[in-house]
Amino acid sequence: MHWIDKTSEKLANSSRKQVIASGTSISGHMHIGHAPDVFIADAVGRSLDEKGIEAEVVWYADDMDPLRRVPWPLSEEEYEQYLGMPYIDIPAPEAGYENFVEYFKKPFVESLDEFGVNPKIYSSAEVYASGQLVPKPTPSKVLYILFTPTYYPNQYHILFYSSF
Repeated sequence: MHWIDKTSEKLANSSRKQVIASGTSISGHMHIGHAPDVFIADAVGRSLDEKGIEAEVVWYADDMDPLRRVPWPLSEEEYEQYLGMPYIDIPAPEAGYENFVEYFKKPFVESLDEFGVNPKIYSSAEVYASGQLVPKPTPSKVLYILFTPTYYPNQYHILFYSSF
């Protein structure tokens, strides 16, 4: 049995809808290295669906993260003034995009459909501003799956969270 199926088995004991969330920091051009979180979340969601468990797969554009470096091919001179600012507040490098985030996330989001991956897409900035991230009482049982990206070996990202 694949570990994704084992994970969905643990969640299958709940009668509650499961939300499997992933997210990506929109720090510049998105590439295949940004895909594992959303692909794994999608696989867990599909496994739950196969077991008859209601599941929703979501993907967060982590657009409140600060710009830590100016990504290629942007001009250092033009964009260094935005270092430390949330991506959502940085202007797009080309006309026709609302901001930095929209410019860089659009090709990635469009490519997900080619793989049959169709998560519900959220902006972290919008969710935060709406008040939906207000802390709630801690459930009696919580399952976290942590993912450690190779480029930040001392950081853990919550791949998905579920209470049951």
